[in-house]
Amino acid sequence: MSALAFDTLAFANRLQAAGVERAQAEAHAAALGDALGAQFDQLATKSDLRELAAHIDARGYATKEDLRELAAQIDARGYATRDDLRELAAQIDARGYATRDDLRNFATRDDLRNFATKDDLRNFATKDDLRN
Repeated sequence: MSALAFDTLAFANRLQAAGVERAQAEAHAAALGDALGAQFDQLATKSDLRELAAHIDARGYATKEDLRELAAQIDARGYATRDDLRELAAQIDARGYATRDDLRNFATRDDLRNFATKDDLRNFATKDDLRN
């Protein structure tokens, strides 16, 4: 049985007072009562929530409070947070260190392979050729 209830009689009386015929008012009230009753049956009661909380505690799942405490402990121990890492990244960038984007602009081995092959290099003079 649902903990919530919809007073169909009061609803029908209110419709009648507004000028709706009695038969129509009762039909509307009954239909709305059925629709809401189906929805009310899906709602969790305070008792349902207490049972769930006990079940969660028994299984050892973390609650929001547990996570807040952990965050405070992490902060107290000096571990880096995402904000700390973002700040560090900004400091590194400000100091002029190369970033991944900077390194992408440099030539790779594949890029250099396209400029000269070993066969191309055979057409150039070597040190030995110049000594002779």
